[in-house]
Amino acid sequence: MEIRQAPVEFVTRYSHYSFIFENRLYIYGGFNSEQEKCHDIVFIDLNDYIITQVKIQSEDSPDRGDHFAYAVEDRLIVAVVNGNGDIPTGVWTLHLPSLRWRHHGVTRILDAATWHYMACSKDGSKLWLIGNEDKDSEDYLETVTVIDLESIGIISIPPSTVGTDFAQLLGSKEYSDFTILSADQNASAIPAQYVEI
Repeated sequence: MEIRQAPVEFVTRYSHYSFIFENRLYIYGGFNSEQEKCHDIVFIDLNDYIITQVKIQSEDSPDRGDHFAYAVEDRLIVAVVNGNGDIPTGVWTLHLPSLRWRHHGVTRILDAATWHYMACSKDGSKLWLIGNEDKDSEDYLETVTVIDLESIGIISIPPSTVGTDFAQLLGSKEYSDFTILSADQNASAIPAQYVEI
């Protein structure tokens, strides 16, 4: 039995960020085959392999500088660093269902050092940047700083559990309005509720 499928053509990128959201493989940033920086979003639907490339023209989108990205829930969080004074640094989010950018302000710490790596907490509440404060230093990993994303307006909202809570209620004999009985004497009774629509 063949487990692997044949390769599918996609886009030529390297040093990019990739992630999966709603059964689509997304590519953000990186460089193309001509070694030009890319700031568009490209995704391939993993059901039918249709490729979509989106160039978002918006005053709120990050367009230059060094980008670090991390996907959390339905957002792509992008930190633009190492602006050297002429490129605005800060933190942006891209809402993936609507593909709308939002700028969350300039964070001074992003200009305070040369940043080489970024990590994000699992719940999307904090970013850690790793780099060095001395721009002439040959050490890459001298300084670590944290950005509290909630302090700049990026708040993670946990997924709703209303559906699972309601399902538990529906199966409860204690909260049932009536019971459905089978003609088979050995079958269990099914608790049920009246529902008004």
